[in-house]
Amino acid sequence: MIRLTLWIVAGLFLGTIIHIVAVIGLPALSPDRIWTRVEALAPNDTVVVLDAVKADRETLPMLDPAMEHALCRFSNSKNAQLISGSMDGVYWSLGLFNRRGEILYSLNDRSIGEGPLKLAISTQRQLLKLQENPPEDIDEYVIVEVPEQEMFVLVRSFRTDPSAGTAVRKMLGELSCLPIER
Repeated sequence: MIRLTLWIVAGLFLGTIIHIVAVIGLPALSPDRIWTRVEALAPNDTVVVLDAVKADRETLPMLDPAMEHALCRFSNSKNAQLISGSMDGVYWSLGLFNRRGEILYSLNDRSIGEGPLKLAISTQRQLLKLQENPPEDIDEYVIVEVPEQEMFVLVRSFRTDPSAGTAVRKMLGELSCLPIER
């Protein structure tokens, strides 16, 4: 009886250890899953307007069906990146994500006030270089300092009704996502 009890306790202990290792190790077995999807959707330094969210297909996980979405992936290893465009008259939000899909920064139409969107994403070294020879309109930029890495921006804009989708998609398609050459 004692031997059976020891086998049961040992089995439960081993099962618990295996379960913990599997739960902790599972994300490591599928690294950069979101990045793989983003790479398939968008070339570097190019804004891509994503297809409308449908219940039966998902371009990226957890997108809001009431919104239109645009995506741009890039690396800030050589130059700072500038996300810019006119997003007048609609609610929009922007999220900056790393390769693992972790959010690095976010903002929306209310946090920048009036005027076009101008978001500069740079490393500390690039920011110093940018300040040495600033663009004329640098005071209009929202500047975000991040480590050197590959990342992507997801811009979401609210579609007030189905007929407004075309205008919102056009506005998202006119966004620019280019390196700042300095």
